[in-house]
Amino acid sequence: MSLRIKKWICLGMMLSFLSPLGASRSYVNDRKIFPVGSSEYENLVLLYISTGRSQPSSAGPWSADELLGMLETIPYDSLSDSQRALYDEVAFALEVSPRLVSDDGFGFTPSMILAPEFYFHVNEEFDTEPDWNYGFTERTAPIGVRFEAWSAEHFYGFVELSLGLTRYHSDDWPISTDGPDLSREELYALRFRSNIPMFGVAKLGELSMNIPYRAFLSVGGSHWNLQIGRDRLSWGPGESGNLILGSHYPMHQFIRLANYHRSFKYTFVASFFPHPVNYRPDEGQSEKDFIMAKLADPNHQMQGLSMFMGHRFEFRMFQDRLTFAISETIMYQTLDGYFDLQVLNPMMLFHNMYIRGNSNSLLGFELDFTPYEGINVYGMFLLDDMAAGEEPTSGADANPNAAGGMLGVKLVFPYGYGAFFGSLEGVYTDPYLYKRDGDVEYIVAFREANNTAGQIGGTGIKYHKYYLGYRYGGDSVVGNLRFGYVAPGRFATALLAQLRFKGLVELDTPWSTYSDSSPQHAPTTSIEIGTEAKNGPVEVTLRLEPSVEMQLGTGISFRSSLSFVTQWHRNHSTEVGPVFDFQMVVGATYQI
Repeated sequence: MSLRIKKWICLGMMLSFLSPLGASRSYVNDRKIFPVGSSEYENLVLLYISTGRSQPSSAGPWSADELLGMLETIPYDSLSDSQRALYDEVAFALEVSPRLVSDDGFGFTPSMILAPEFYFHVNEEFDTEPDWNYGFTERTAPIGVRFEAWSAEHFYGFVELSLGLTRYHSDDWPISTDGPDLSREELYALRFRSNIPMFGVAKLGELSMNIPYRAFLSVGGSHWNLQIGRDRLSWGPGESGNLILGSHYPMHQFIRLANYHRSFKYTFVASFFPHPVNYRPDEGQSEKDFIMAKLADPNHQMQGLSMFMGHRFEFRMFQDRLTFAISETIMYQTLDGYFDLQVLNPMMLFHNMYIRGNSNSLLGFELDFTPYEGINVYGMFLLDDMAAGEEPTSGADANPNAAGGMLGVKLVFPYGYGAFFGSLEGVYTDPYLYKRDGDVEYIVAFREANNTAGQIGGTGIKYHKYYLGYRYGGDSVVGNLRFGYVAPGRFATALLAQLRFKGLVELDTPWSTYSDSSPQHAPTTSIEIGTEAKNGPVEVTLRLEPSVEMQLGTGISFRSSLSFVTQWHRNHSTEVGPVFDFQMVVGATYQI
């Protein structure tokens, strides 16, 4: 049975649920999930800081029950008119009911999203996804059909079928060993591009076969929620990214358990990824040859198991002014697919499992403090590896320290129909943060497929690698300034200024011990890879980006951003002169 026929059958089965349903009535089910980046949570952050509270739990996504609990801690009578505008917008969004409800308690809401986007830039040298602040994860699908289902008081299901594009051009795929280089991502190089198939040089063969990107079941009750499926995850209050779990990874396949109260929250997550053996070439083998060897067998099997597992404890104290969070995580891998169930202990100290051959652990600490109304200070420290006791800290063959830190301040001033906001953040990551000898690293791959014509088996597969934590990875120093104004339900505008310094340790740089002359701090200008030295200047990137989003009517919104990007020593080139790019994104959304 073809993939297209299967999709139509699936869609028909979902629509068949409509037959026994009647008109909507009063309905209570707070298991609906609000995703990472949702305006409901962002407005709660502004409301919390403006009322003298530390930021609400940053471990997302969140159930409606959890967000309602956050909202109810704020006495409505004590708020100003501007703060009430924020409060009312959040309260209205959280009290959503199904459009159709049966007599025995089953609720259902189908909807359609139309979201055309257009991308422009002037310098085709900026030809990869990291060159854009508005990358693959941020870009929308032009058409999406959503199905939400509520079952009685404890179950909620969500599926979004979207007609989106992959990130690569079909011509980037080799049909023979003489095909083009796999590293090309031509769709980001084009000066004009759209997310609409057959427009802006897109082809129907470039439709994403990874759908759905959001599909899950949510089960819960008062103060707890269990979510199983596909969605984005994020842990931390960072503006430029987060050190433990960043929201830049397109879609996790996970199970998440959250138990939350006014002064305490516990979160457990297990998320699964392709094992590196499926996408890392053997030593001396090119990526093209490796992929072609895989494609030679259209029925090749996935090998190994790779899993992220983490638990997080959050404590709120001093009348909600201070939050302390501690997170411990591991990357667990087995090449033969063997899975030791003892690692699933959600209350275990993961580091003390002593399974170095299968796992790598991280430990994170966060503090979030609001000393006065409208002023918030936050910090994060992440520990991967650090010399202790008699271990050498420098000199030849010493293991490199691997840690990272984030420090930021947020300001919120309610005014008019909303609030002015601002943030200033600094991030430092050691060169070999997220890396370790062997394959057990906090670097994961996103497996993507499309219907590229002419491929062996009719389907092309490609793996895109990401840092699981901070989106810019190790060996980085980042300063991030952002300020603007938001009027909930009306419009929002912001200006971003970001300065990044990136050393020589990149995503694919292998872990290495120090030599006598190796630097130990970011950003590096000299490293050793095996017996070979690599030298080069620090890559410096400056990005200035104004953006605006407007609500034009019921279900209709418009958004646009314009980025001015300047890079010195791009890709660590010794050329002195900077390179420039102007990047513009224009889009609209209409929900039916």
